[in-house]
Amino acid sequence: MSLPRIRVGQHSKGNRDIHRKIVRVILYSMQSNKYIALLETLLNDPSMLEFLRYNKVITTIGFLALHSDQAIQGIFKFKLQRYNIYLEETKRLAEKLEYNGIEYTIMKTFSAIPKDISDIDLLVSPEHAMDTRRILLKLGFYPRKTGLEQDLYSKLVDNVTVDVELHTSIAAAGYEYYDSRRVLRRSIVFNGIRVSEPIDSVLILVAHDVMKDLYIPLAHILEFYSLLNNAECDELIKQASLYGLSLPLSFFTILTESIIGEKLRCKMTSHILKLLLPDLAKALKMDPVIKVPLLLTLTSYMENLQSKVRLEGFSTTLKQLISLPSGKGINALIHNVLPAKPEVKEIWE
Repeated sequence: MSLPRIRVGQHSKGNRDIHRKIVRVILYSMQSNKYIALLETLLNDPSMLEFLRYNKVITTIGFLALHSDQAIQGIFKFKLQRYNIYLEETKRLAEKLEYNGIEYTIMKTFSAIPKDISDIDLLVSPEHAMDTRRILLKLGFYPRKTGLEQDLYSKLVDNVTVDVELHTSIAAAGYEYYDSRRVLRRSIVFNGIRVSEPIDSVLILVAHDVMKDLYIPLAHILEFYSLLNNAECDELIKQASLYGLSLPLSFFTILTESIIGEKLRCKMTSHILKLLLPDLAKALKMDPVIKVPLLLTLTSYMENLQSKVRLEGFSTTLKQLISLPSGKGINALIHNVLPAKPEVKEIWE
């Protein structure tokens, strides 16, 4: 990778490859202290904050600066404090769930490279949902919203609102694009918390961004890059094919290689995806976020549908498919089509 230059304040029209530069600064800084000066550029440029917020890497920049003996303040310090609060609350929740014999998995929340956390994504089986709600209430969380995809619980800790999304499936509306029972069964313990294992983590990540949120923050590119280092490639490709997620995985692979500037150890290509390469080039020019080409989302659902019919039967798949318009995916679709930014937490939330 060649050393990037970052032009302070020029990240909108005159600096379309800003996604590549930010990711490479982060990776360089993790590898050597020689590149810490590049971090200072990001720490001291207020005009970059919105870009970093939408891409969920403010915590990442603050974490690297702190571990390089740089003074951090303002939003970077707040985001690190917020991250630590979320981590401690997750550990408390995990301890209570374990004590009560509840099978659970924390999904998409923590990664090897710290990132801005939107909420704690907690997956439990439907039969454990009521007991989990009671535990959340005992821990001081209060219900804020009940939805088709998840229930939202919140708690104020040291002036930080900690949100927990309680899931009983991995779905967009009622359409389950990944097997939650498999995730619960195969989960592993990391840092005292039961999380999804590497292959499941990769497939949940790519499916969520391509089929549900329809945009890809840089934090997820970094997470994908990190996860591949711990995933067995042949098994990953096999499972992606089995669950109808080859297209999202291939797209993430091509996108990550384009941004990072190196070939990944797990390589998966698709003839259909080659037709989307012009859309990929267009997606990379999006500012501040990389939007998923709608044709890719459509073809990904078609691939996933074929897999679900084979694994679960036609009637179950059709019933779930009909529920799709009632999910938050419609809102994501509107933001994707219009020249609008996705909904993310405010910078001081």
